[in-house]
Amino acid sequence: MAWLGYTVTYFSKEVSEEVKWIKYNDWMDVNGFWLPSAITWYNYEDGRPTELRNRVEFVNVRIGKEPFSENIFIKP
Repeated sequence: MAWLGYTVTYFSKEVSEEVKWIKYNDWMDVNGFWLPSAITWYNYEDGRPTELRNRVEFVNVRIGKEPFSENIFIKP
């Protein structure tokens, strides 16, 4: 997968025609799992991505076999 187009409906619960876009970039192999090393959000016009809006890079990615402690999911 390279692109993800999505709509947001959780506030109004109404169907939305407004598609937002995320691009998954530069895939890397982490212990046999292919993960993006970056994701980028794009502005959009007429339902299509235009210019880059924000980019997040993932560094020092680790995958382990031990599950997280339940405490990690507690609201701060």
